Formats: sequence, C-alpha cells, structure tokens
Amino acid sequence: MVYNNYGRIKKKPLPDFQISFIPENKSIFRDIPTKVFQVILNQAYKHTPGIAFAICLQSFAGLRPGEVCNVRQENSPLVKGSC
Repeated sequence: MVYNNYGRIKKKPLPDFQISFIPENKSIFRDIPTKVFQVILNQAYKHTPGIAFAICLQSFAGLRPGEVCNVRQENSPLVKGSC
C-alpha cells in the first residue's frame, strides 16, 4: 500500500521477487603496475620520444597534461624553462 498525491491509500502491485541490494565495487583505479608502465613507456619512447618525457613528468613529478606542455629546456629558443 502506498499513498498517492492526494493522500489516499492505493494498492501498488509488487513483483514476485525484489532485489534489495546489489553490491557495487566502484573503486578508483589509480596505480598502474610497474610491468604495464614499462610497456607503455617503452612504446611511447619507441614511437614518439617527446611523449615519453611527458609521461614521466605526469607519473613522477605529478604534473597535469596542461602543465607538461609548458615545460621547456634551458636552451629552448622560445623561452627558458625549468627543465
């Protein structure tokens, strides 16, 4: 029995079975195993060496993708940077 919008009791059909709890394990995947990281880094260095440095900065220095794009070497012709 349930109440409708007017406060009156009305019958509500229930199914023959009712699932009351479904466990959900939605954990955040943050850590990449070392073996997987080595494969990713080797492939990045093999195909695009510039990306390999960005991956290392993101992994070990904690820089975000936008911050990695602004890192320059000291001998850069554009602007001297911190790396």
